[in-house]
This record gives sequence, C-alpha cells and structure tokens, in this order.
Amino acid sequence: MEEKQFSGNGVIHSFTKIRVPPDTFKEEAPYDIGIIKLDEGPMVEGHILENGKEPKIGEKVKVAFRRMYVEGDEDLIYYHYKFEML
Repeated sequence: MEEKQFSGNGVIHSFTKIRVPPDTFKEEAPYDIGIIKLDEGPMVEGHILENGKEPKIGEKVKVAFRRMYVEGDEDLIYYHYKFEML
C-alpha cells in the first residue's frame, strides 16, 4: 500500500435519491447519494449537497467536510466528507 493525496474534485458518475432513510439520517430525507469519479481516477461514495439544483451525471463536484449526524444523549457529533456541486 502507498499513501495518496486526492484533490477532492470529480464528477458524478451515478446517483440516487434516498426517500426512506435509516434512522440516523431521517431528518435529512430526501437526500442524494452518489458515486463520484475523482479527477485522479478512483470512485468513492458520498452524499451530494444540493446547491439549489438537482444533481446530474457528469456534474462537477468538490469535496466538503460536513457534519453527518448527532448521536446519543451525549450529543456526539460525527463528521464526514460530502460533495458540493459546482
């Protein structure tokens, strides 16, 4: 294995709208999940953040570090990457 650094830029390869989510994401529904082909080649999965427009295959995106959800009585906050449409 070798370590790689990625720009976080890519295009939407495929996506779907989640209307009936797991309990963790019920407050976000409906939301989009997609397969993003990064500029460097690999494909990764992630939430697609809408910027007032619907996602389309081939649409350019960039990575964004965002809150995913809050858990438990202690209000533990989980963060992860999502993708913003450009």
